[in-house]
Amino acid sequence: SPKALNFGSLKTGNTSDPKTITIRNTGKGNLTIYSIIIEGTNASEFYQSNDCSTIFPGDSCSINVTFTPTIPFSKKSAIINISSNDPKKPSISVKLAGQAAPPKISVSPKSINFGTVQVGNTSLSKIITIKNIGISDLVINNNINITGANASEFSKTNDCGTVPKGSSCTIGVSFTPTTPAGTKS
Repeated sequence: SPKALNFGSLKTGNTSDPKTITIRNTGKGNLTIYSIIIEGTNASEFYQSNDCSTIFPGDSCSINVTFTPTIPFSKKSAIINISSNDPKKPSISVKLAGQAAPPKISVSPKSINFGTVQVGNTSLSKIITIKNIGISDLVINNNINITGANASEFSKTNDCGTVPKGSSCTIGVSFTPTTPAGTKS
């Protein structure tokens, strides 16, 4: 017991606290554990250690299981298979589940208006703040681009790279119109 362990959402690369599976010998003879193996799609993200070999009648042993999620961000699952000399249940499976929680980006403000700027002059820089409100690190690196009809008239600087949970970075944007007349975007 239990028949399933759920580790919930965890930041990629972090290891969960161990959860315990208990094997009890409710029979009258010695219970021999042959193997304890983690299998399945995400088996490499779960780890077990145990003190199980021969369990005397009325005794028990423990399997400690941890979860260390890796990218990609998603729900993860595996099964821990326990094989023994029990003639009625020679193999028992325990379901393992967890999630590699993704980052979540928040940007403010959603738009910037530089007002009227004379051709050839550069506006004061305006700041856009990017915040990671998710669990895992938000990786931005050089993936900040200005696009659109007048993209060449806007410039940016930033201190964004990897943004940990709860942290933020900033993008400074300025506007230098090169032609008169009209709204630039």
